[in-house]
Amino acid sequence: MDTHSFIDFQSDRLPSGIQSLHRVQHEGYVIGRYLLDECADGKLGSPQLTLTQHDGQPFVLRWHPVDQLSAIQHRVKPGQVHLTPPERIIRVSWTGRQPVFIVALEVGFITSSACGGTVDILDSMPAQLDIQDTRIGYILEILKEGLEQSTTAGTLTLACVLLAGRLLEIFGSKHMPPAINGGLGVSRQRRVLSYIDAHLQDDLTLERLAAEIDLSPDHFGRAFRASLGIPPLRYVAQRRLHRAKALLLDPGMSITDIAMALGFATPSHFTSNFHKATGTTPSQWRRDRR
Repeated sequence: MDTHSFIDFQSDRLPSGIQSLHRVQHEGYVIGRYLLDECADGKLGSPQLTLTQHDGQPFVLRWHPVDQLSAIQHRVKPGQVHLTPPERIIRVSWTGRQPVFIVALEVGFITSSACGGTVDILDSMPAQLDIQDTRIGYILEILKEGLEQSTTAGTLTLACVLLAGRLLEIFGSKHMPPAINGGLGVSRQRRVLSYIDAHLQDDLTLERLAAEIDLSPDHFGRAFRASLGIPPLRYVAQRRLHRAKALLLDPGMSITDIAMALGFATPSHFTSNFHKATGTTPSQWRRDRR
């Protein structure tokens, strides 16, 4: 497992050390079975809210959200469920390869009218080890069965709405422990990530991003990497790739239109960057999904 992995479960290219065994991807969420390689003091996070349920043999997990003061050493048993809110980085260590079932919910899905969440609730939602809730366990069983039996998208979506609602009900009003020094802090992190998503078509330099949250470029670069585990401009590149894939699913947009919408100087520049990140061209990626 990479020591710093910001895992976008909507992406077709996952970081090294995480293998997708079987997954279903719909608008707003992904459910799937994955195999995680051994990890020694890694920093993991995702733009999605993730629920991870362990399917293998018991093992010892060292778990430390970077915005909390202390680490926990926990013996993980089969069936245990852990919650990681979106864009929250967890420092983790474990031995051996671990099979897991993961539900990844997009922020937009959770804050939709169907689920009723808000950005403020997600900001204050704590990372949580070993959630013990009968209703969450029941919904996860429905989703696992739906994954294996190729259940319709409508049924899976309803289950994910119920899951998001239950998480908001349980954890939505709890406050996070104090943040440690060195990171952006939840408020600044949310501000700059929202700014990035709203300005992917612009020239997002380190100086421009730092100014948005009133930090010097050097301080911002260090704090961003401490909070998210990757440099700011690499994160921008990941978000552009994610947006590009979403736009490629719209048959009404040409490759030129998408390149312009994402701030690339030319379509060939966009194609070159997309190929470097995915191993295929935008046109081929689009054809493969028709």
